Amino acid sequence: MEKYYLDLVSLSRTIEKRINSTDYPILSTIFDHKYFEYIRLQIKEMSIYGNTGPVHSMAIAMRRNEEDKGELLNLFEKYLHLIFNHPTVKKHHITYIKTELVSQGCINTMFEVSILGNLLTHIDNSKIKLYSRTTGLRDVEAEIELFNRSIYIEVSVLGESKGDMEIRNKMMKMKKNVWSGSRDMEHDTARFKVKVEEKTKQFLPNKPNVLILCTFDIFPIDFEIKAAMRNNFFNNVGLLLRFKREELKNIFTPDKTCYLNKDEIIWLKDFFTGDKYKPLTY
Repeated sequence: MEKYYLDLVSLSRTIEKRINSTDYPILSTIFDHKYFEYIRLQIKEMSIYGNTGPVHSMAIAMRRNEEDKGELLNLFEKYLHLIFNHPTVKKHHITYIKTELVSQGCINTMFEVSILGNLLTHIDNSKIKLYSRTTGLRDVEAEIELFNRSIYIEVSVLGESKGDMEIRNKMMKMKKNVWSGSRDMEHDTARFKVKVEEKTKQFLPNKPNVLILCTFDIFPIDFEIKAAMRNNFFNNVGLLLRFKREELKNIFTPDKTCYLNKDEIIWLKDFFTGDKYKPLTY
């Protein structure tokens, strides 16, 4: 096994030991020994076949924890504690989050925990409802009171496409760092469009609705995202905050009937770009 993969195995053991200390009572119930054994098996398969595993994304995020001297795990534990102990959170919400963090959707849930944890850290918790019911059986991640009215926030991630994942796996096998696949800009633009349309269904009409949408992969690029927002109309989304991993990159205002006022937009922009915002980085 090459040094890169041996180092990952060694780090997995270091992180497992750290998590199992008394400092992380929540994380230790999620990322147990069985989980780390699975991570090490994935690393071994990566070293042989060059394939990326769905749970390996969390392992990479945890590796970042060693680089930032433990800040990631400390924030992770803090944010989960705030979410799990909020009075509006039910047992099934906690079970769902724990399950997703060790599944293929781990990065989606990690981003959700990051956004909610930051809101709960800096807003009076009596002014926040988590998993607030909107229409039918649907809900949004948070309903926050801002300037004396409720703002509805949905959080989501646009993951890597199947085609891009296949190209990335081939690149790993050939040990290439430069993108070796073709690009279909219309396909990338459509992927972003479909994701936004899917999330519009979470909202009630004529409400100040905010969609926080993160793109973790290289694609779609900024040009493709702007094309999707320029050429389509999205009902029920008054404000779309597009993140590139943990960084806020674009602000769009698609539906004027769900519009947020200037003070609300400035507050959200300043919050997610200011020094108080401490994201879970990947």
